[in-house]
Amino acid sequence: MKKKNEYKRRTLVTRIILGLLAFFCVLILCALFFTLMLSNSIAVFGKAYSSSSCESESPNIFEGYAQVSLPPSYDNFQSTCGGMQGWWAEAIFDINSDELELFLSSTHIDISSMSNGLPDQVRSVYFRNNPPMPAPYLWAIYDEEIEWLEEVIVDTSNPNRWTVYFTVLGG
Repeated sequence: MKKKNEYKRRTLVTRIILGLLAFFCVLILCALFFTLMLSNSIAVFGKAYSSSSCESESPNIFEGYAQVSLPPSYDNFQSTCGGMQGWWAEAIFDINSDELELFLSSTHIDISSMSNGLPDQVRSVYFRNNPPMPAPYLWAIYDEEIEWLEEVIVDTSNPNRWTVYFTVLGG
């Protein structure tokens, strides 16, 4: 009888240990799954708000964001866009010098407001990331208080091809 009770006790202890082991294995697998799902969610969230939604390969997306039309001869185009509560769109591109007026006609900037030189502060990240050379620059801004801002900087050092830095801030 003693052996039978001892056998039942061992079986019970073995089952409890195996049950606890299975429970902890399932718990660890659930924790790993949850951690994996959380890290994927954070990665997707980060990509959605840190990468540009108008890559340089798609100028038409930039045109839609910035609500402008690029002139026919533009090239060397780079752009970036994004935002959450407010949004922004920026581009740098080269155009023929005789197309500046055509481009500005698609913006809120009046060509007569263009001034020679630069202000103390410019908004274009592309321009700030490329330290300005001593070159003749044209600059203008359209600022509708908080709702809409456009800034254009034009490097006119090459008489035939000008480099345009264009920035739009909205919202």
